[in-house]
Amino acid sequence: ATIIDFAVVESGGFVAAGSVVTPKKRIPTGQMWGGNPAKYMRDLTPEESAFIPISAENYVKHVSEYKGLIA
Repeated sequence: ATIIDFAVVESGGFVAAGSVVTPKKRIPTGQMWGGNPAKYMRDLTPEESAFIPISAENYVKHVSEYKGLIA
């Protein structure tokens, strides 16, 4: 995803892969946005919201593996 100048993705907000969040847009907690430009798609389910910190932790856990893949 691409987040343009002064856009804000609140903690617990979700931006779909490949989306473009336009300048000054705010993505609220608990919402999924996607597209180009990004638009509101739907509210996240409680299960999806609960998975966000787990997913982030997995990225941190495997950062050294990912760094080896980026040239």
